[in-house]
Amino acid sequence: MYRRLRLAALAGDPDAFGSTYARSSGLPAPEWRERLRVDPDMDFPMCARFAGTPAGMGWVRREAFEAATSGSDAAHLYQMWAAPDFRGQGVGRALLDQAIAWARERADGLELGITWSDSPARRLYESAGFSVAGQPETLRPGSGLKLRNMRFSFQAEPR
Repeated sequence: MYRRLRLAALAGDPDAFGSTYARSSGLPAPEWRERLRVDPDMDFPMCARFAGTPAGMGWVRREAFEAATSGSDAAHLYQMWAAPDFRGQGVGRALLDQAIAWARERADGLELGITWSDSPARRLYESAGFSVAGQPETLRPGSGLKLRNMRFSFQAEPR
């Protein structure tokens, strides 16, 4: 299911991700299985179902090296995506709420990168309390699109 959702996201919304369908579709099955070996204290893969049908995905990860090198203990939200047939029905909000709840227990903030435009995804993150952090970057080599980092801070909240 993870592989199907991830490839659908990359094929359907190629400008939303740093990776590409071409790169990911050729990965062998053992590599896909290896991606799903997670440490529950460091990784939180999510799959949304709507009436039993896979409708979206996301992945929250704490980066141990980041806390050691930068002093930041932020978790990162990756691969956030809602299938087109389920957009506007609360799938993205439900995934984001789960990501925030998981990260709140383990980190001082939640960060993500988003292709910068006036998009429903950007409005979702802003409505949840994320704010722009840092300077724009190129989405991936050869792309004219810009990536912006956004952050939701838990520092004001007790853990």
